[in-house]
Amino acid sequence: MSIYKIPLPLNILEAARERITWTLNTYPAFVSHFLAAKTLV
Repeated sequence: MSIYKIPLPLNILEAARERITWTLNTYPAFVSHFLAAKTLV
């Protein structure tokens, strides 16, 4: 991992949307797992 940050023209939300769109257009099928944690109060 680099200690230098390279500024990109996209913010995090735009970059995530671009990656999701690329994935959906590139692969005919894929499996994704989402892990959610519950907090007990």
